[in-house]
Amino acid sequence: MPLTATKTLGEQAYSTMRRMIVVGELPAGQWLRKRAMARKLRMSATPVVEAIRRLEHEGLVQTDPPWGPRVRIFTVQEIFELASMRVVLEGLVARCATSRTTTEQIEHLREIAIQVDKADNSFTKPPLGALANEDINFHLQLAEEAGLPIVRQELERLQILNATCRAWLTPAIRCTVTHVDIIAAIASGDPDRAEAVMRQHIQENIDAYMPSLRERFGEGPVAEDGHVGGGTFPRERM
Repeated sequence: MPLTATKTLGEQAYSTMRRMIVVGELPAGQWLRKRAMARKLRMSATPVVEAIRRLEHEGLVQTDPPWGPRVRIFTVQEIFELASMRVVLEGLVARCATSRTTTEQIEHLREIAIQVDKADNSFTKPPLGALANEDINFHLQLAEEAGLPIVRQELERLQILNATCRAWLTPAIRCTVTHVDIIAAIASGDPDRAEAVMRQHIQENIDAYMPSLRERFGEGPVAEDGHVGGGTFPRERM
């Protein structure tokens, strides 16, 4: 197989598996058997192995000897730290968006915001993929329109927080600050207001789900009985 084709398949495997992890299709603790994933993605095992290595470097996959790689299981403390990072980054996005988005972009984002608010139960209730993507796409597109590609990339990784919390918390968390409110604040042209509204939106989620997570898991792994997937999974033969 030509090198360019291998690289293309590796990128495809990486982006697909990354999306599946972020939206919860591959949940925390899910073992990543390279041959099974290769069959699922309809490609050879080589690009899957490449994708797993990249995802491990990115912090979304962990390798547990001797069993192999699986989707990373975050601790409650790690979730708190990552969520706090998201507050800061999302606030920066909203602040920059006040001066970097056009009227047309604002109106398009408002349309998306309306749809996300209608799907307000997407945080914890199935179907997981489609509804979760509505909220994810809103925040990522806002970062893109604000001209912050590096921040957008980091926010995409941090969206795994939603997938992790959706798996454990019901009913859905409902914020008093909606996505439409965020767009209204950005449209006002006041960067301080936009940042404050966005920060409140994200912080409300943290304030709602952190006590529940701590009550159930302490500061340890967010997983059933302290683990997901168990330790009896046989290593895949080479």
